[in-house]
Amino acid sequence: MKKRKRSAFWKVLCAILLPAMVLSVAYLVHLDEEVVKKFEGQRWKLPSKIYSAPFPVHRGLDIQKARLIPRLKRLAYRPVTQPVKKRGEYYQTKNKIEIFLHDFSYPEHIENGLPYRLLLSEGGMIEQIVDLSRVADQSQFLIEPEIIGGFYESEWEERRLIRLSEIPQILIDAVLVMEDRQFYDHPGIELKSIARAAWVNLWAGKVVQGGSTLTQQLVKNFFLGNERTFQRKGLEALMALLLERRYAKEEILEVYFNEIYFGQNGAMGIYGIGQGAWFYFQKQLSDLSIGESALLAGIIRSPNLYSPVNDLHRAIRRRNLVLEILLEEEKITLQDYLE
Repeated sequence: MKKRKRSAFWKVLCAILLPAMVLSVAYLVHLDEEVVKKFEGQRWKLPSKIYSAPFPVHRGLDIQKARLIPRLKRLAYRPVTQPVKKRGEYYQTKNKIEIFLHDFSYPEHIENGLPYRLLLSEGGMIEQIVDLSRVADQSQFLIEPEIIGGFYESEWEERRLIRLSEIPQILIDAVLVMEDRQFYDHPGIELKSIARAAWVNLWAGKVVQGGSTLTQQLVKNFFLGNERTFQRKGLEALMALLLERRYAKEEILEVYFNEIYFGQNGAMGIYGIGQGAWFYFQKQLSDLSIGESALLAGIIRSPNLYSPVNDLHRAIRRRNLVLEILLEEEKITLQDYLE
């Protein structure tokens, strides 16, 4: 009798477990395919860009009222201390401005950038325009359009994609010491962090702490969204493991840097380290100082809280914390820290 009961028990158990195992394997295969499909298909997608009209520069224009120099800065023109020689430069004196225009690709043609000299009156009005490529007077010329914004998956956002090789090492170090010091050692999840967060969440009765690795943060931003539930945290961990199984650490890090949210510029979201550097400092990544890199790394945890636009003093305290940790981790020298 007992043998028959045991036999019946194992049959029932197998009848339950085997289908569950088959379904689990099928779900994992499906999830793996979804991870690959989206990661490969969308990581280098750019927003659809929306541009302003070209800006006409003409004789009689008041450069102060037209805010000509701020426009050049927004378009990434570099100030130089001598007459312009390269595209993207501008040179300014009291009564003269030289601008070497960028090339610009219009829908119907490519406009090659030319150098121009503006001669100004004492009141800042343009009196003469000289095309320096031909040494000929002009009545006007056009500065290329500005990007107003862009749509990305129905979201109104600003984003510029970068390669990992374009990011200064100190900026990478700053982000890793703040967000995931064990990034190169874990398989996508950190069991100690998960256990600690689980204990806190159980006591709270809801998800209040994440314990997320950088890979899990990427999964949340790239695949899942901001819902805070136990089920979503479990799915996040599983997808992080699948992502790490499929891709090298450098690939994951590169996509992470392009997905970071850095706050809002009005109605537009600021996404990616390249756009974050431009929004906060009007700089390319290669031109960032150690302090600016530390500030960007400090913003990631809570962009609206630590943004210098919202609270400069809090942002500076956060930046200083990042610098202290970089010093402790020997990523910068004492001299770097003091400067």
